[in-house]
Amino acid sequence: MASPQVYVVHEFSVRPADVGAVDEALASIVGHIGEDHPEVLTCDTFKQWVGSRPHRGYVWLEGFESLTTMDAGPSSPTCSEVWEPIYRLAMEGSILRSVWLTTPEALSMRR
Repeated sequence: MASPQVYVVHEFSVRPADVGAVDEALASIVGHIGEDHPEVLTCDTFKQWVGSRPHRGYVWLEGFESLTTMDAGPSSPTCSEVWEPIYRLAMEGSILRSVWLTTPEALSMRR
């Protein structure tokens, strides 16, 4: 498998009472991507324990081989359906979306 070189990053915060529903929604998104989006190489979710984001903060990353494969990925009504709970439950003004590029291996370390 190729290593992702591009990441689509979604950041958002939800009320603590909505964490269970958000975790279920994210699991549905992972399932949808696994079945319908071969251009997505990886999906990762991080949940903030403490930090600058309102609690509970999430970071979602979708890894792609390139900007070209990211742009070529199809969108479908199912995409909107599986993301709907996230957009509905996210705290107002907390949704950020960005695209990040990897850096040379010398700037990273893995054990």
